Amino acid sequence: MDGVPLDALVTRMLTRSPFDYRVAADDSERGVAYRLRGGAVIDRGWRTADDLPGGMERDEYDERAVQVIGWDGDVAMSTGRVVLPPGLPTEEACGLVVEPRGEVVDVGRMCVARSHQSLEHAALIGLMCRLYQVMREHGFGVACGMMSVPARALMGLFGLRLEILAPERMYWNEPRAPVRFSLMSATRLVAGAHSQLAIPRQRGRARCSYRRSRRSWTAHSPAALPAACPGRRQGRSPGRRSGGRRRGGPGDAAGRPGS
Repeated sequence: MDGVPLDALVTRMLTRSPFDYRVAADDSERGVAYRLRGGAVIDRGWRTADDLPGGMERDEYDERAVQVIGWDGDVAMSTGRVVLPPGLPTEEACGLVVEPRGEVVDVGRMCVARSHQSLEHAALIGLMCRLYQVMREHGFGVACGMMSVPARALMGLFGLRLEILAPERMYWNEPRAPVRFSLMSATRLVAGAHSQLAIPRQRGRARCSYRRSRRSWTAHSPAALPAACPGRRQGRSPGRRSGGRRRGGPGDAAGRPGS
């Protein structure tokens, strides 16, 4: 696939989304993204408010990252970033080079605000689409990231084929593996999204007026996630041994997926 059909489809999906997804235009908006990330980290108990000046979580890679923010009216409710080469977080954390050298971006730091956890599916679908657009706008076709098992499962629900580059290691409070993927492989996203394009676009914060539309938009998505959705504070997932504290992890939807 040369990407053109998926490019057009992603644009149409974003047009139908109940949320707006925009690249942070200035330092003020970038601060909004950092505070969303900070809130997710504090909620997880990985940092305290005293550890994050101004409630912002940021690192050295943010200086050359494109920050995407999801807006529900005038309320920022999700964020993610695309770090441009050279020197990607995943590469430097694992001491490797993701091929093709210099032609890969690092996608990560995704989170959904606590206020929108019940709408997480729809929020993440749009966020993934906008991050895809950023990647394409900068001329890239391959991405990488540090992902936990739940995060890799989430990506699989989008139909993305992940190449695991090295064994898992502890990264942001959780075992994560470096992965490489191409958004051109999102075959299930292509196949499933056509059914949701007919859902009308609605906006604003009055949830009672468009909650039904959001549910429909999510239900028609290929990423209709299971109840044990990554990042939510829930009981242990099926097949998981008891006796340990389950942690959602930055590699997950409501935490911070990856690098």
